[in-house]
Amino acid sequence: MRTNLKVVDNSGAKRVMCIQALKGKKGARLGDTIIASVKEAQPGGKVKKGAVVYGVVVRAAMQRGRCDGSEVKFDDNAVVLVNKQGEPIGTRVFGPVPHELRKKKHVKILSLAEHDASQKMLILTNKLLVLSTATGDASTYCLLVSVFYAEEYCMDEKLSRGFLLP
Repeated sequence: MRTNLKVVDNSGAKRVMCIQALKGKKGARLGDTIIASVKEAQPGGKVKKGAVVYGVVVRAAMQRGRCDGSEVKFDDNAVVLVNKQGEPIGTRVFGPVPHELRKKKHVKILSLAEHDASQKMLILTNKLLVLSTATGDASTYCLLVSVFYAEEYCMDEKLSRGFLLP
């Protein structure tokens, strides 16, 4: 594999190189555990250069689809270092973390994260909105629109402002 990953916790490592993806997979995806070697570390950290460590992939540059039709893609490949039991070595996680980690039983990493990617990132989703006419008659409009979900606005606020109305 030999993929270089950025470490996004305060364990002391800055960069690791993936040695193997666990569970016999060809590659690692969001939430998968990997074995890695520390290539660059901060002096005085919990992890030293050359150490073989376990890590959980929290960001991947490869696009991944969700079951609701949206797609998630990050700018970099990032990992959080964990021990053999799956507990994080560091006490903080920097940057966005996708909520897919919850399904893979990495809730502790989510609780240490600054923010959830589903709340802070702009995610393009396709939503089917059924809008009734202004006159109130029985006819309705079915409108397929692309909705940007952002932290500042919820979908109800956008609709009330007339942002998506035809």
